[in-house]
Amino acid sequence: MKGSDLSRVLRVRALMEESAQAAFAVRVHNMRQLEECAALARRAALFSRRESLEKLVPEGQPWEPSWQIDQMDAQMLDTKSACLTARAESEKLVLAEARAVMLARRRERQQIETLLESAQHAEDQQRSRRSQQQVDDWFQARAVRAPSRKES
Repeated sequence: MKGSDLSRVLRVRALMEESAQAAFAVRVHNMRQLEECAALARRAALFSRRESLEKLVPEGQPWEPSWQIDQMDAQMLDTKSACLTARAESEKLVLAEARAVMLARRRERQQIETLLESAQHAEDQQRSRRSQQQVDDWFQARAVRAPSRKES
């Protein structure tokens, strides 16, 4: 493969790597949103409980938390937590796949970079050899011409 062909392949691989990195970043963002939603759901449930109790208990009267309300809160939080945890686990699998794709793209790009460097090094050596050969040919031609000039 020529150096220019390898350069094109390298550009394509770099774009593929950037695309994989972007997909990975989206997955990480989704994961963080799920975690934030879980925390928000917990806060919302606690707020809802507090608000409901305020409506149930007349103003100015002390209230004692009921075990039934605590149990309902626990069930509601467990249900939402289980749902969000299941989504987070499935998102972790997708996140792991996206990470693997991103790393594979990076490895491919690095391999192409190595090939390109090797090809450029080989071209430089070839250019150096040609240059040296031209110098050698020039000196050899000069040496052949020089004796014939002395004889005349």
